[in-house]
Amino acid sequence: MDELPIDLETKEKENPQMETVDYDYFSPALIDCWPHALSFVTRPQDIEAVMNTSNLFYDIVESRLFTEMILPILLQNDSFLGKEGMLKCRQLDHKVKAVVDYTLLQKPQRWLQSHVESSEEINWLLEDTKELLPNFNPFMLRATEIYSDTVDDIRSAINLFREFGQYLDQITFFLPSEYEAGPLMTLLIEALQFLPQLRALHLIFSGQREDFQDTSMMEPVAPSNMPKLDKLSELQMLTFAGEHEGEVPPPATFIKSFLQAYGKHVTKFSSNNFIFDLDLGVEFFNNNLPNVEHYKVYDFDEITDAEDGILTQVMWPKLDSLDIFTPSISVDRDALQVLTNFRSSLREIRFPNLLCDDVNLILEAESGEDLPNVKRVILCPSNVNLPIVVEGFPKLLPNLEYIKFLPDYLHLNQPTPGRSIRNGFFERHPKLETFVWSRCSSYSQWMDNEYGRNDVIPSARVCFTKKCS
Repeated sequence: MDELPIDLETKEKENPQMETVDYDYFSPALIDCWPHALSFVTRPQDIEAVMNTSNLFYDIVESRLFTEMILPILLQNDSFLGKEGMLKCRQLDHKVKAVVDYTLLQKPQRWLQSHVESSEEINWLLEDTKELLPNFNPFMLRATEIYSDTVDDIRSAINLFREFGQYLDQITFFLPSEYEAGPLMTLLIEALQFLPQLRALHLIFSGQREDFQDTSMMEPVAPSNMPKLDKLSELQMLTFAGEHEGEVPPPATFIKSFLQAYGKHVTKFSSNNFIFDLDLGVEFFNNNLPNVEHYKVYDFDEITDAEDGILTQVMWPKLDSLDIFTPSISVDRDALQVLTNFRSSLREIRFPNLLCDDVNLILEAESGEDLPNVKRVILCPSNVNLPIVVEGFPKLLPNLEYIKFLPDYLHLNQPTPGRSIRNGFFERHPKLETFVWSRCSSYSQWMDNEYGRNDVIPSARVCFTKKCS
């Protein structure tokens, strides 16, 4: 006998037990089920299937498997990813907290403060939010940027740090364009006293007018008078052009104060050329930055063109990774001297777009002018057929194991090179294991296509970054 058609809408009204229920996936009755459910998600194909479901899944899964309790977060509806929901998730355990924080870095919420731009905004955080959001912590991400047009903005920031500074482990100061070094240093010292957990300190300067005579800081601050920051391991010092012509960098005494106080503990350092124009000398950098493992360098050409050639002389015996962060560099003898200066320790180099008309600089190099310990390089996609890469790199990098072509803003989504080009790299580099071609799939999201030595079809992996190369 044929089944009678059922009007489900009518049936649900008659039987309230069939109504849809929004379950609490974090209830004690269900929470113990997740480890068993997640035990079935083991293969890369399983993870990729989940990641392809939505952008939210991409964000959270990328940090690694699900750490046993991440799936409940993924299953919640959009409203759960508001302030209360995120705070609830972060309280589950330290692994879930780390993944939620990572997600927030990719998709900041309006109730989080990743940067502060004025004294008015600081006052709003200190006063108005207390009534709107009890127990409010603006630095849940543990990192922030402070933009200051005047020293008064820094004074306001000190009030903010006095109440919330213990939550921060990374801070970037965009310092005023007009200041006196002495008073500014006094304010920064006071601010750092309220940042005991600081791991990364970034100082961004604008150049002062050339005719400005600053005599407010004739001597550096003694290390004993600087705040104690036991966890500080990352230091960045940059200058950018301001509004005036003929600008000069901050005084050497200002820079010396920070390097003498914290440089010996720094393992990640970044700067542009200004720091080498202060006549600090090679020995100063050797003595105060002895443990640098990663150096991110801006304005590389200006540094290599300088007469004193600091980077061709400085001894950083632990330097493992060099990140050349600039649109392009000229590969000339001065640049090669900088690279080979660190040949005994250097294992990874990230190059920008390379400009080189003379591959014989490498092909005719003498013994000891190669980089035998470099295993990994990152290059711009436009350089895949560049003669210095095709012909010169096999001699310069005889033990290369990993090569990656990562887009920058000027070279987005170049066509994936054919098999003959990829195989050419494996043939010229006997120890090469992995060839990676990256493509931008959306803002801050990249798809890595990884080829092994005998692969025809790549394995794909999604990567996230807040900025392009």
